Amino acid sequence: MTQCVGTAAVEVRRDRLMAWVCVAMLIVAALMGPLAPPAAGATPLKVYAGDINDQTEADPDSPCEIAITGARNGRFSGKVIVTATQAIEGLKATMSDLKQDGAAIPASAVTVRYAVAWEEAVGSWHRPVGRDILLSAPPEGQATIPVWVTVSVPTEAKAGTYTAQLTVAAAGADPVRVPVTLRVQDWTLPDPQKYATWIELVQSPDTLATEYDVPLWSEKHWAMIARSMRLMSPTSSRTVYIPLVAETNMGNSETMVRWIAKGDKAEPDFSVMDRYLDTAAENLGTPKQVIFYVWEVFVTPPDESFMKQQRDNKSYELDKFEARVAEGRKGVPVTMVDPASGKTSKGFLPHYDTEAGKAVWGPFWRELRQRMAKRGLEGAMMLGVMSDWRPSESQVKALKEYAGDLPWTSASHHARWLFGTSKFGDRQLYGVATVGYTAVALDHQYTMNPAHGRTYGWQKDILHAQYWRFQYFNTKSMVTIRGEAEANITGNQRGLARIGADFWFTIKDKRGRRVGTVTDRYPHSYWHSMNITGWLLAPGPDGPVGTARLETFTEGVQECEARIAIERALTNEKLRGKLGSELAEKAQKILDERHVALWKGRGADEAAMGNGLVPAYRDLIAMQKAWDAKAGNAWFVASGWQDRNAQLFAVAAEVETRLAGR
Repeated sequence: MTQCVGTAAVEVRRDRLMAWVCVAMLIVAALMGPLAPPAAGATPLKVYAGDINDQTEADPDSPCEIAITGARNGRFSGKVIVTATQAIEGLKATMSDLKQDGAAIPASAVTVRYAVAWEEAVGSWHRPVGRDILLSAPPEGQATIPVWVTVSVPTEAKAGTYTAQLTVAAAGADPVRVPVTLRVQDWTLPDPQKYATWIELVQSPDTLATEYDVPLWSEKHWAMIARSMRLMSPTSSRTVYIPLVAETNMGNSETMVRWIAKGDKAEPDFSVMDRYLDTAAENLGTPKQVIFYVWEVFVTPPDESFMKQQRDNKSYELDKFEARVAEGRKGVPVTMVDPASGKTSKGFLPHYDTEAGKAVWGPFWRELRQRMAKRGLEGAMMLGVMSDWRPSESQVKALKEYAGDLPWTSASHHARWLFGTSKFGDRQLYGVATVGYTAVALDHQYTMNPAHGRTYGWQKDILHAQYWRFQYFNTKSMVTIRGEAEANITGNQRGLARIGADFWFTIKDKRGRRVGTVTDRYPHSYWHSMNITGWLLAPGPDGPVGTARLETFTEGVQECEARIAIERALTNEKLRGKLGSELAEKAQKILDERHVALWKGRGADEAAMGNGLVPAYRDLIAMQKAWDAKAGNAWFVASGWQDRNAQLFAVAAEVETRLAGR
C-alpha cells in the first residue's frame, strides 16, 4: 500500500506546522479525492516531509506535504523524502501549477531535483553531510531519495497562499500525490545584481576541465563554465578573476591573456579573457569586481635570510619555499600561444619593476584599460591577489604606473587596516596603493545578542568579508550555512569571501580517491592554510550541478536583503521618523528575535548570549567549545523558522510602503 502520511487526515503537531498549512492541506486533499487502490504486487512507497535545514531525514512520521514561505523575485525550496523497502527504480516527481484565487505560478517556474550523497572517494574530513547533490534525474539503486522542489517566485506574483501537488511515481508503485503550499509575502526582493550583502563565490575553469577531461577553452568547457555561473548567480556573487599570471593559488594552469611571440617581443592575445567576460555578463551578471591576478607569492620570492632560517629550522614547508624561489627567478609566468596551431606553452615575461618589464607591461595595461572601458567595466577593475605575503614596494609602484591607481585585493589570516579609523581609500600599501577588498580568516567580529548592542556590518566603509577556510561550507550544519551571511552583516563584516563554487576536489590518487584541488598542482603557489578547500557546487554526470547547501545558503542571503531593507530605515533618523514609533518598534523586535534565533540555532548557550559584540575571534572559538550544536540545530528546525521569515518579509513590505507614502 502506497503511504502518504497525512494526506487524507493531516495530523499536525503545534510546533511543526501552523494552522494555515493545516487548512490548505485539507482543502488540497479534499479536491484531489481519495487515492486509487494499490495495484497488485505494487512496490510500496512512503513519502514524508523533510526540512531543508535538516540533513538527517530522521522523522518519517512527518506529514506528507511541502510547505514553503517566500517573497517575490526570490527562490525558495521544500522537500519530501521518498523511501521504500528496496531500491526505487524509475522515480519521477512532477509538479503542477501553483494556484490561488485568480492567480497562478506556472510549473515552469519550479525546479524538481533529486538529492544524492557525495561519494566516499571524498574523505570524511571534507565530504559534505547527507544527501547534498541535487540532480535533475533520479538516481538508481537507492531506497531513500529526497525530492527537492525549488520555486522561482515571479516578480509579478500575487501575494497569498498558493496550492499545488507534486506527483511522485516509481516503477511498480502507485503514484503518491503530495500537497504543496507556497505562502508568498507582499514584498519583492531586489535583483541579485543589486544586493547589498557581499558574497563572493570563486569559479574555477581548471576544475571543470580536469573533472570532465575537456580541453581548456573548448566549446564543451565554455558550456560548463556558463552552467557554473548560472548556478552561482542567485547568490549575488559578481566577482570574476582574470589570471595574468599562470599557476596561481587559484589553480589556473594558464593565463587568460595569452601571449604571441613576435621575434624578440611578445604581443597579448585577449580572446580568452574576452570570452570569459562575455560568459560572465550573460550567465552570472554584470561583474562588480574584475580582479586581474597580477601577483602571486613567487613573484616576490622569499629573500635569502628567510630561506636560511627555514633551512636551519628544517621547516616542513621548505620544499614549497624553495619552489617559490626557483619560479620567481625566471620572471612572470604566462601562457604563450602559437596562433597557427593553437598550441600553448609556459613562458616568462620580465618582472614588473624592471626596464624590460616596463616595455612589456606599460603598453599592455594601456590596451587593457581601453578594452575594459569599452565594456563599461573600468570601474570594476582591481589588482590581486595579496595574501599573508605581499608585493614589494617597487612592484606596487610599477603596477600603479602601468595600470593606474587601481585598488588591490587581499586574502589573509589578519589585516591590520580593518579596524579603528581605517576607511576606503586609505593607502595601506606603502602609502602608494589602496586595498579595496579584504578577505580575512581570523579578524571576524560577531554580535551575539542585540539586547547588548547592535552592529551593522553591511554599512562598513571598507569592503571586508569573512573567509572561512578549510571545509567550513562543506561540513557545517545547514542551519549554520543558512545563517552565515546574516551572522556577518549583523557583525562587523560586509559579507562572505572566497567561497569555492565549482572548486571541489578533482585531483585523484591511484586508488581513485579525491585528494586535492587544482591548486595542489602548484606547490610554488601554496598559501599554507589559506588555500580554497570548500565548495558549494558539485560534479554532476555531465557538468556542475547545485547542492542543498547552495539552496539554503541562497535563501539566507535573501533574508539578509530583507533585513537590510528594514535596517536602512531604522538606522536613518529621518527615515525612521517616517515609519512612526509603532512600526519601528515592531520591525526591530522581529529583527532581534531572528538574530537571537540565529545563534541559538548554532547551539549558543546562555553565557554566550550575554554578549554583544565579540571583538576577538579567539573569544568566539573558546565560547563555541561549550555549545551543543546538534541541539541548537534541532531547536532551529522545530522553532518556526518559516514563520519568522514570513514576519521578516511582511514587515519589509510595511516599511517599504510607509517610506513610499502609500
